[in-house]
Amino acid sequence: MTNYAKLGEYTAYKKQAQDAASVRRSYLTVLSDKASTLRSCSSMPVDSDEFAGLLEKIQRADAEMRVALAAANLAAPLCGENPLEYKTFELL
Repeated sequence: MTNYAKLGEYTAYKKQAQDAASVRRSYLTVLSDKASTLRSCSSMPVDSDEFAGLLEKIQRADAEMRVALAAANLAAPLCGENPLEYKTFELL
């Protein structure tokens, strides 16, 4: 028998993890684009505060995603769903 409360919990945390992963990917793409620009124009000054801010946003999104994944995975066996996996990717 399906535990619908846990299924709802699983679905909500899964969606939160997907949203946080999307935010993280967006910021990583911005960071990668800026790094590419710097490589091609090494004479340009680097705004270290901007880079630090991007890294902080990436870390916050990653942390949110990991918490949501953990919560979804706690609910998964109780509602007959498969656990979610943390997947990495490379931009460069």
